[in-house]
Amino acid sequence: MSTKKTRLVLPDAVKGLAVLLMIQVHVTEQLIDPALVESTYGKISLFLGGVPAAPVFMLMMGYFIGFTGAAAGKMVRRGIILFGGGIALNILLNFSYIINFIRTGYPEMIPAAIFGADILPLAGLSLFIAGGLKKISGHPLFLMLIALLAAGLTPWVNTLADSWESGKYFTAFFGGSAAWSYFPLFPWLAYPLTGLAIYNFGIKKWKRIPAWGKYLLMAVFTAVFIAGFRMGFEESTSLQDYYHHGIVLYLWALSFIALLIFGLSLLKFESYPLRAAFLSFAGREVTLVYVIQWILIGNLAAWSGKHATIFGHLSWTFLFILISTLLAFLYRSNSFSRGNSKLKT
Repeated sequence: MSTKKTRLVLPDAVKGLAVLLMIQVHVTEQLIDPALVESTYGKISLFLGGVPAAPVFMLMMGYFIGFTGAAAGKMVRRGIILFGGGIALNILLNFSYIINFIRTGYPEMIPAAIFGADILPLAGLSLFIAGGLKKISGHPLFLMLIALLAAGLTPWVNTLADSWESGKYFTAFFGGSAAWSYFPLFPWLAYPLTGLAIYNFGIKKWKRIPAWGKYLLMAVFTAVFIAGFRMGFEESTSLQDYYHHGIVLYLWALSFIALLIFGLSLLKFESYPLRAAFLSFAGREVTLVYVIQWILIGNLAAWSGKHATIFGHLSWTFLFILISTLLAFLYRSNSFSRGNSKLKT
């Protein structure tokens, strides 16, 4: 009997939505006019590319760590590979910028382009740490305690990281105010650990919660979301604050994510998977889609500059989503065909 687990449609769709929102915010940050970024339109774009994007993606990553049931050693090895792949992606997406830095006489800008603490290095470090923690305990309360510490200690880690000027390219992966420290471990480790804790709590236990209990939870999440919306919006649209947020935004983000997933669950993707076919595919191939879109957007930005209007933002977003998912589909289809051919021979 096969022990292979079937992919879950809803979690994949949630990841797919997160990566599509990341694509649109990358277009905002890299291609649209800076004055437009400061407008209401730009702020909404940054907000949609904030909590509904990276935090959702990292939380679902933690959930799938539990779902796949990978051994601790395998998680550590994959984490190292993913971290290295993130550095390679930095080089590829910034390749045109690096060429311009060399050509215009600014080689000192190159290390920041290569050692940017982006999502993939964060994912690699998170896998590495989660693998280590798995050897200690996978209990949900233990994981949530570490998650709360990761978010709560962020201000202290930022101060410590900024005090070590000579190690700024190393400390950026942990915290600090360096311009290339986008997704450091503090506070971002909190999200995958939260996702892993949710999975380890157990789907059966969640299902056993009575209906009134679930509605009560949603009422609490809704109250927290509404009460903190202004704070959440303002912090999400200030990139430096967003990248280095503390425990307050983390807790607010959890309420937002809970409401988002609850809302998507009402669409009954598990019963009608075709409703989420596109999002589900993007979620299954999230790393591949993410890599493709960043290489395209990063290199285009180096040559085109930031001049796009609202129409340009919408057009570029649609185009990059289409191209990235299409190339991911073609790559996977070709890989599948090659695999079948080898089996037949």
